[in-house]
Amino acid sequence: SPAPTPQPEAKAQAQCIVYPEDESTSTAFTYYLLSQIQPCSFTEADRLGKRKGLPIGFAGLACRHCYGQYGMGRFFPSSVKTLSDTSKTFNVLFTHLMRCRNCPVEVRERLVLLQKSHNLERGRLKFGSQKHLCAKIWMRLHGGPTPPTRQSSKRLRSITSSPSASSWDPVGAVLPLSDTDEPRSKRNRAV
Repeated sequence: SPAPTPQPEAKAQAQCIVYPEDESTSTAFTYYLLSQIQPCSFTEADRLGKRKGLPIGFAGLACRHCYGQYGMGRFFPSSVKTLSDTSKTFNVLFTHLMRCRNCPVEVRERLVLLQKSHNLERGRLKFGSQKHLCAKIWMRLHGGPTPPTRQSSKRLRSITSSPSASSWDPVGAVLPLSDTDEPRSKRNRAV
């Protein structure tokens, strides 16, 4: 007999929100932090506080260590801007993992270690790398074209206003950062 078809939430359990190719555009801390997270879908049970207005099925982020436990480790950034806001997503995910009873001690220790070199690594990445990564994650979660980041907006407008714009594929809206993009300044930033 054929194997049972996995349910959407069970299928999401096996998925990651970051892929190996994302390592080059993120810090080791950010990549490892996001590798502890998996996609999930908004349910009626998630309808709390500021999340009241989200539609059932809205894609979100879930801790892979406590996934499936009522009210635990589920986050629903409402926009790509919110997803890329350090204080609203990355800090919240880190804090959750540090407190999560199901998160292995080794994972927490590695996160703390990687966090120590995070700001130095961020300074070496091209400006806009984190927003670009968040735009790709948003597309993976929600499908459809990814909203352009500030760096790609000007280039995107020139592509869409060109004579060949009629053949433009909106999925191509995630433009790679070019070698001419300026490096990130050395100012210290939280996560």
